[in-house]
Amino acid sequence: MLRFSRNFASSSIKSNFAKAQLVGRVGNFEFKESVNGVPYATYSLAVSKGPKDQQTTNWFKLSVFDKNQLERLEKTLRVGNLLYVEANLQNQKFEDPETQKTSIRTNFVQRNFEVISWGKKQEGGEGEVEVEVEESN
Repeated sequence: MLRFSRNFASSSIKSNFAKAQLVGRVGNFEFKESVNGVPYATYSLAVSKGPKDQQTTNWFKLSVFDKNQLERLEKTLRVGNLLYVEANLQNQKFEDPETQKTSIRTNFVQRNFEVISWGKKQEGGEGEVEVEVEESN
């Protein structure tokens, strides 16, 4: 006879957090270095929903600062890859110098990712390449 037991913690949450989970296809990406010499990467992720003939797509821009995540991305990031991404959300307040208007931008900072399926391999390198990817349901 199998017996299962569960333990639940009764302590309260020690900190608040904002987290997102995204599944989408990689668009453009760049590996950069800050003025302080800190390496980082940015990439766009297309998240689509709905039936193929009525599909809507939202684009999200993600940033990656973690050294281990950057090393994995350099080896695996390819336009068209289908990724599962976990990201922390951070709000950033900024002022437009032309209009003096204050806005808030939500930044997605990648914590972890997994490649679900590979996009088409491109000849001639990485970066800003347009690829048409067909999804199978």
